[in-house]
Amino acid sequence: MKRFTVIIRRPPHGTAHGRELIEAAMMAGALDQATIVVFLDDGVFQLKAGQQPDQVGGVPVLGPAAALLADGLAQIVVETESLTERGLTTAELAVTATPMSRADITSLLGRSDVVLTA
Repeated sequence: MKRFTVIIRRPPHGTAHGRELIEAAMMAGALDQATIVVFLDDGVFQLKAGQQPDQVGGVPVLGPAAALLADGLAQIVVETESLTERGLTTAELAVTATPMSRADITSLLGRSDVVLTA
């Protein structure tokens, strides 16, 4: 089994990168690969409750992200420093995400066999 880490760094508007990466995570998880989806930088806004990226041409990831969790296909991680820098807390997120420090995410990436980002 390979360890897949998917990194989502972009905000929920302007591109479909977040949704495409979530779909890749769903495929890896469906193939019984250990999959972790990491939201950092402006990507943390993808998880904020009440976001409506479709209103500005973005593609929402909340539904597919919730499905990843519900189906046990992947673990969702959010970088604590990115939340703090953007004035957010885990209580404001629409899905349950594991908070993790930047240093711990760096360590996680070192243990990953495949890293996807866009």
